[in-house]
Amino acid sequence: MVHSFAYNDHFGDYGATIVLLHQLDGMPFYTLYGHLSLKDIATLNEGELHKHRQEFAHFGNAKENGNWPPHLHFQVIENMELKKGDYPGVCTVSEREKYLSIAQILILYSI
Repeated sequence: MVHSFAYNDHFGDYGATIVLLHQLDGMPFYTLYGHLSLKDIATLNEGELHKHRQEFAHFGNAKENGNWPPHLHFQVIENMELKKGDYPGVCTVSEREKYLSIAQILILYSI
């Protein structure tokens, strides 16, 4: 289910971002998809359901994805901490243990 989405348009940020809410054996968790195309969030609605294997996102170009080469920022998050459409992908050294305990990050680049 679509939890939230946003256009994080600062230089070096995620650009178009979608956060999905999942449940596995009754346990909720979230996945964040960053550096997407703006068209992917243009008609999206919070609470919208998506089917398994349903395409919902595409790589964004540099002008719309935070000025990065096309790639996907994929993050699994246990607790969104009331955040919507965004979640830290980097943190200070002093916050490292906190974020390692609630989020995992995987960066996928297009070829």
